Amino acid sequence: MTYTSDPSKGNSQQIETQQTETQQTEPPPSSSTHPSASFINRKKRTPIVGLVGAAGCRHALEMLFRNLPEDSGMTFVISTRLGSRILNNLPAVLQRRTTMEVVIAADGATLQADHIYLAPAGVQMTIKQGKLSLQAPMAKRDSVDDEPDDDDATERAPNNAAANGQADEAMGVLDRFFVSLAQVQDQDFAAILLSGTGTDGVTGFKAVQEAGGLTLIQDPDEAAHGALPRRAMAACEKATVASAGELARRLIQAKGDLADGSAVVQTDTVESFDELYTAILEQVAMHTGHNLSHYKVSTMRRRIARRMSMTGVASLPQYIVLLQRNTAEAHALFQDALVSVTSFFRDPDAYDMLEQDCIPQLFAEKGGSDNVRVWVVGCATGQEAYSVAMQLVEYAAQVGEPPRLQVFATDLDEAAIAVARRGIYPRSI
Repeated sequence: MTYTSDPSKGNSQQIETQQTETQQTEPPPSSSTHPSASFINRKKRTPIVGLVGAAGCRHALEMLFRNLPEDSGMTFVISTRLGSRILNNLPAVLQRRTTMEVVIAADGATLQADHIYLAPAGVQMTIKQGKLSLQAPMAKRDSVDDEPDDDDATERAPNNAAANGQADEAMGVLDRFFVSLAQVQDQDFAAILLSGTGTDGVTGFKAVQEAGGLTLIQDPDEAAHGALPRRAMAACEKATVASAGELARRLIQAKGDLADGSAVVQTDTVESFDELYTAILEQVAMHTGHNLSHYKVSTMRRRIARRMSMTGVASLPQYIVLLQRNTAEAHALFQDALVSVTSFFRDPDAYDMLEQDCIPQLFAEKGGSDNVRVWVVGCATGQEAYSVAMQLVEYAAQVGEPPRLQVFATDLDEAAIAVARRGIYPRSI
């Protein structure tokens, strides 16, 4: 994608997008991190299951927890858009369906296995370093009305926050909760999206899927309100869709992969694993022409585990055989490895540094006959490239004779590039 601004011809722009053959699309892992540590020897951590819902989700939560064992070894964190009257009764309602301890979430609480944490009404809950963080909502669209006792009534539709350069402020409480789940490090996670209306939760749900988490959606035909599940299905085609009770069973079936990867990594020694992991990357490189050796091993472990689960393969040696025989599977694994999660001005600190330190240097001693060129590598769906272009244009407006501006953006993901090329985004981001 190329952004061009020529002051001599007035402010104009031309958008052009292309795929790149850049091999390194994620930073390499730390040299102190041995690949096998993440797959075989890493400390077992409790998988986190995030659940969100809105109108009608109470019944779905009851069905789901009624079908979950008391000793699943997972921790469950629930964020909803329900009103306070329903939420005040929900712990007691759920406690009748499970022997797991149901608690109202508290700021700074450490997540424990076989516990259910429920966000209070009117509070933004996120997960940070294995603990819960509670804050006041950040936008008007986060507010909810106190609903009647029958939660089949539709909750107030979320407002579409105006685009103001900060994507986080435009997200709702459910989106931000899921985004925080997608950013969990060294711990596996799953996302479950239940009954509701509106769009809050869909963007975050997609972030979880792109980060390699397990994604499950309540069947919209079963849900009291199927609009939210249907929107999630449209955004995340790879997600599992089933009834609330069946989602519980699917979650338990996947628990081996969520816990520590041992269900899919059946090797006796570190050396044998290294050989198998290398063989997988070699097959992907041979079939697709792309080198994934610089990817974070934790990311690749999740991608491999998901592909093995989807193809019904039980071990790494069997999966290597599948890759050898099936070029389409190698391409599917490569496509899964592409991380296209981004947003406008995603990292405020980085953009502040760019604005204060980098851009002034780019413009130094340049006039109307000069050029300023910026290349955004791994642009995903384009938000980062457009964010940089906005900063350049704003700075150029303060200069007497600004140089011509060009922003080049490339990515491996053809589908993501297509979105960037269109340059059309919903207000909700």
